[in-house]
Amino acid sequence: MTVRSNGEVSIPNHSANGTAVIRASLVNPYGGKAKVIFQKEVTLVNGGGVL
Repeated sequence: MTVRSNGEVSIPNHSANGTAVIRASLVNPYGGKAKVIFQKEVTLVNGGGVL
């Protein structure tokens, strides 16, 4: 799986599908653990192009 800086995600042509976890978190400016505000697992299906 490749994630480009513009947010495009692709999987190799020889792969039928792939799974990824999309997560957004807030960094604690005072230290400590970051707080996850969104998380979802998605399945990518290869259609021969960028998904």
